[in-house]
Amino acid sequence: MGVLFIAIGLILLAQQLRLGGLDLGRLWPVVLIVIAAGQLSTPVENGQPRRGLGLLMVGTIMLLHTTRILTLGDSWPLFIVAFGVSTMFGGRSKSPRCGGGGA
Repeated sequence: MGVLFIAIGLILLAQQLRLGGLDLGRLWPVVLIVIAAGQLSTPVENGQPRRGLGLLMVGTIMLLHTTRILTLGDSWPLFIVAFGVSTMFGGRSKSPRCGGGGA
């Protein structure tokens, strides 16, 4: 949460000082990216899937859209790429072991 406040504060300061022509209306997806980075930096517990990848993707696509680099209509293939990445590296379920004995 500290990184989020630092990022927001620096963006607001740059806007107040009119540095670089920053427009806060365009940079709001940075908040999503910072939150996702915080979630990705936390340690993973006992086989739990990594959290934050979806939020990182949404924040990145929205940032590209608001800065007019890539429109939402043109970005749909990135969702297919994200699905492939999550399939490869996402939460892998462990197959149940066959229990031998019993009664």
